[in-house]
Amino acid sequence: MNAVDRVEYFFGESWNNQVFTSSDRGKRFGVLASAHGSGFLCLASVFFKDGRQFDTWRYIDFEQGEWGKD
Repeated sequence: MNAVDRVEYFFGESWNNQVFTSSDRGKRFGVLASAHGSGFLCLASVFFKDGRQFDTWRYIDFEQGEWGKD
């Protein structure tokens, strides 16, 4: 994590095609979003201090059920 400068997140049209940037290493470059529905695609670009960039994506799923219950 020390090599990471920032992470830029893109959630699509539902967020007005905005790019959300996180540079808070202490919070592991997280971003807080409020949403409803079944889920959405999250695209992320990780920018390293040495100038490298890594792009990745993940589907954020809200239908996983309750966590922490037996």
